[in-house]
Amino acid sequence: MKHFGIGIILLVTVVLMAGSAAAQDQKAEVKACCTRAMLQKAVDSYVAAQAAGDIAKMDLALHVNYMENMEKTTKEKGLWNTALPIAFSRSYLDPDICKSFTEIIVTEGGHPYVIGTRLTVEYGKIAEIDSLVTDQDDWLFNAEKYLNYSKLEDWSTLPPEKRSSRSYLIQSGNSYLDIFLDKEVVVPWGKPCARLEGGAYTLEPFPGMPAPKEEP
Repeated sequence: MKHFGIGIILLVTVVLMAGSAAAQDQKAEVKACCTRAMLQKAVDSYVAAQAAGDIAKMDLALHVNYMENMEKTTKEKGLWNTALPIAFSRSYLDPDICKSFTEIIVTEGGHPYVIGTRLTVEYGKIAEIDSLVTDQDDWLFNAEKYLNYSKLEDWSTLPPEKRSSRSYLIQSGNSYLDIFLDKEVVVPWGKPCARLEGGAYTLEPFPGMPAPKEEP
């Protein structure tokens, strides 16, 4: 049984995207062969493939590393071969290290999912697919509630004066993950701090988001 918390998929992925030492070392080399347009095209092909259950729709490199739920898999075995009625998706692009993150929410079709997928793109082609797939067996899972709250979030681009540095984002993300093992770790909590974990929305609602109802 898997025990992934849906609410931290994005955080984990952002830290991995931004914080890999190897990725930082290769940043200059990768940047020369990756553009935002390339990443967007790769992401669009992934979402189309997942919706159709047809991996042939992806812009794949000649050699691809396939990962699902932190284990190696094959082209033929991944969930991307199953057609899913996608209710909502959003993607984040990082052309500096040529990676993207896509969140996919499925609430219909008899098997709800929330999926987080990181793509690594080389010269316009997908060289790695790394998915975390969560469903009914997972902690606090509720795709309907997750969809409702996720759609209310505003992930638009911040103006430059409101952005944190890349290193600070990595440090903050790591501290949040570390506190699960060491309660003495200092986490730079926001005020208010909204957390979406599985289908549970906790702490104060931000503007435009209704307060969560108490479960009976």
